[in-house]
Amino acid sequence: MTSAALTGSALRTRTVDGLAIRHVDTGEQPGPTLLMTSPWPESLLAFRRIWPRLAPLGRLVAVDLP
Repeated sequence: MTSAALTGSALRTRTVDGLAIRHVDTGEQPGPTLLMTSPWPESLLAFRRIWPRLAPLGRLVAVDLP
């Protein structure tokens, strides 16, 4: 997946307790922060159709659960 699939965002990976956690974040935006966890067995791509509609509401953070 590329971050282009989730407009206005950057695909990142962080290591937490030895696990690589992939996440996408639009960065600081006015409004509330919406945290989205990917539904099993999907990935961040599950949000690609709703991402552009939610983006105007505030900061979006989506996390791939390990």
